[in-house]
Amino acid sequence: MYAVLINLVVCLFYTGNIGADTSREARILLTDPSFLMSQLQALESKVQQLTTAYQEQQVMMKGQRAMIKDLQSQIAMKNGGATYIRWGRTSCPANISETVYTGYMGGSSTYSEGAAANSVCLTDRPVLARVGGEGQYMQGAEYASNAFGASVTDNDIPCAVCRSKTDSSVLMIPGTNLCTSGWNLQFQGMLAAGHELFKSATEFICIDNNSESIAGGETRMRDGMYLYAVRAKCGSLKCPPYHNTTELTCVVCTK
Repeated sequence: MYAVLINLVVCLFYTGNIGADTSREARILLTDPSFLMSQLQALESKVQQLTTAYQEQQVMMKGQRAMIKDLQSQIAMKNGGATYIRWGRTSCPANISETVYTGYMGGSSTYSEGAAANSVCLTDRPVLARVGGEGQYMQGAEYASNAFGASVTDNDIPCAVCRSKTDSSVLMIPGTNLCTSGWNLQFQGMLAAGHELFKSATEFICIDNNSESIAGGETRMRDGMYLYAVRAKCGSLKCPPYHNTTELTCVVCTK
C-alpha cells in the first residue's frame, strides 16, 4: 500500500510541476524523507476521511430505507377500505374497486306490518342452519318500475359488495348523479324504495343505472320486496331546485 501511495505522490508531484528548471527541484524533494512522509500522511488522512464518510452514508441510507418502508406500509393501511353495496349489479366497478362478494337483494315482505326496514345483500354462497323458532322471514326483491329499464321490470335484483382500492370514505348522495368536488365516482343510479301505499317500511337505496337481473328470476312474485323509483313531491320539499313528480337520481362516491 505504501509503495502505491509513494508512486501516487511522485506522479502527482511531477504532474503539478512540469516546466522549465523544475527537474532539479523535483529530485531534491523526492529524496527528502520528511517531504515524502508528510505527503504519505496527508493521503492516509484523506483516505480515512473518505472511508468514515462512506460508512456514515451507508448507515444513513439504511435508516432512510427503513423509514421509506414504514411510510409505504402506513400509506397502504390508510388507502382503500371503503365498502358499499352496488345494488342492481353482479360486479363492482373495474380498476377502482374489488368485489368482496356477489348475491341477491333481500328484505321483508312488502305486505308485512312487522317488516324489517333495511335491505341486505345476501351472499350467493349461503351457509344455513336449522335452530327452530319463528318471527321474521328473508325474501327476495324485484324491480317494480320501468325507471330501472324495461328489460328488468319484475325481475329479481342482484347486488355486489365492493371495496374501494384507494379510498377510505364512502357516501351515497341522493338527488344528483354527480360527486362532490374531491370525491371519486363509483357508480351512478336511480334512487329507489318501496311503494308509499304498502304497509312495510323501506329505506332509500341507489340502484345502478345499468341494472342487471338474476338469471331465472324473471317471473313476478306474489310476495317479497318491490322496489320503485323515488319521485319528488313539492310542498315540504323545496321546488325549485326539485320539480314535482320527477324521478330522483343518485350517486355513490368515495374519498
